Amino acid sequence: MAGFGCPPNKPTAFNTGEGMPNRSIRSYIRFHAVLLIGVPVVSILLLSMFLLRNVVLEREMGKLEQHVIYQQLYVNEWLQSLRNDVAIIAGDPVVRAASVGGMRTYFSRYLDYHPDVAAAACVGPDGLSIVDTSAAGGIYLGDRAYFTAARNGKPFVSDVLVGRFSGAPVIIFAHPVTTSEGAFGGCVFLVVRMTTVQHFLNTLSGQDDGESYIVGRDGQMVSESSRLEQLRGQKGGEQGDARHVKIQSRLLHAALQDETLGTPYPSYYGETVVGAYGWINEDRWVLISEAPLSGVLHELYQFIWLITGIIIISLLLVTPFLVRFSHSLERPLSTLVAFARRIAAGEYDHECSLPEIERAPEEIQQLYNAFCDMNTKVTFTIEELERSAVVDQLTGVHNRRYLMSAGMQSVDQCLRSEVPCCCLMLDIDHFKIVNDTYGHAVGDMVLVVVARIIADSVRSSDIVARYGGEEFAVIAPNADNVKGMQLGERIRQAVAAEVFKAEGQTFGCTISIGVSGVVPETAAGGATLLERALDCADQQLYKAKRSGRNRVVTSNDC
Repeated sequence: MAGFGCPPNKPTAFNTGEGMPNRSIRSYIRFHAVLLIGVPVVSILLLSMFLLRNVVLEREMGKLEQHVIYQQLYVNEWLQSLRNDVAIIAGDPVVRAASVGGMRTYFSRYLDYHPDVAAAACVGPDGLSIVDTSAAGGIYLGDRAYFTAARNGKPFVSDVLVGRFSGAPVIIFAHPVTTSEGAFGGCVFLVVRMTTVQHFLNTLSGQDDGESYIVGRDGQMVSESSRLEQLRGQKGGEQGDARHVKIQSRLLHAALQDETLGTPYPSYYGETVVGAYGWINEDRWVLISEAPLSGVLHELYQFIWLITGIIIISLLLVTPFLVRFSHSLERPLSTLVAFARRIAAGEYDHECSLPEIERAPEEIQQLYNAFCDMNTKVTFTIEELERSAVVDQLTGVHNRRYLMSAGMQSVDQCLRSEVPCCCLMLDIDHFKIVNDTYGHAVGDMVLVVVARIIADSVRSSDIVARYGGEEFAVIAPNADNVKGMQLGERIRQAVAAEVFKAEGQTFGCTISIGVSGVVPETAAGGATLLERALDCADQQLYKAKRSGRNRVVTSNDC
């Protein structure tokens, strides 16, 4: 094979260096086949693991977010129901009348049906407790926050407090009482345990080994941590040391910043987790649902190991076929490479008919046919590129580049033949209004139609080009200003007679035209004369615009 420095009919080899044994194409193909298979497989495996990991994490984040939404609804409804209860109690006639006996009966009956409520109490307008199901009456409570809020006519919901006797988290719901005369009659408050919410959070977590909990803005845990045993072991203390935890985590920080955290992070008990959050209790608490990262990715790791085993077994089974395949490539490769080199050298018209390839494996024949197709397509592409270099893609007429090159030749030929030549500059009137009214698609349609009208109006020897935007140019050899005016008038009338349609409406367009002859000068060549003639025609075009548009203007006095 010539590419490796050896005759085509002998076993092909290449020198790996002085003192190193030669390797045949067979061994070369085997080595690179394994390399080309192994590297992509490993890369794909690693990439798949990365992508699947993100997919799994996104799926888990979605599940956690759904859990949080459901838990938000439950907790907010629970809080709202207690707000409604304390408001109803405050509006009851026996409470408004400050009937001690009636309130004791009412509060006792309410507590029987609401096991979450630890106590109910009524405080008089002087701040002294009238009825308290958990303590004796007559205790001064006028300095409490809920009483101050009630004095100001506002309901009150406290942060989570620690029960004096139970040590369990509780919340106080309070509401002002108004007497039948409309005066301030004190307030009613309920002391509510978090047991129902805690049970709900414990039974509906993001994962079997996950956790949902509530914290305040300062990081103080509102609900009771389900990791009490683990935290006690870490702290080496008693139950009370870990019952109420203050946490600082990246998720809580993200919640305070109103940001989304889509990556794993260390939890308050030290394990890497993924989580989602939602605000509850009028954005005073953050409800967090977390799942351990190890549990989330467990099935993914099992899947990756399974795929790895399948790939290894597949490679072992494929190796014998790969060896056999390498044998079938040795002979036709030299012919195929020679053909490829001819294509690379630009011999695109080479005939695609080689007897050696006909006896090659089907894959080599397909590759050779692909080279033949490529040869044909490259030839076609080159022709298309040559065409697109001088043709405006939208209108199909020549572009400005072709105008200057071909126009210069046309002007030179006219000068040598001592025949006149004129230039026309054409511009569609009020084209911006068309674009603004009907859109650029309709504007493009107008350009195409106008270009067709111009091309149909000129002779085959004339050059038509899109000069830029809505402006066109025509070079008419063997035509003086009079014939240029006649040509311009013919184009103007044809454009004015054309009816355009857009969005069920019809409209017309006009065109302004400037005409200038090419004036021979002894010291000027074709290029300079063409530029001057085009510039002069452009000046006449602007005269046509200023004098009312839809007309043809000519002059050589530029």
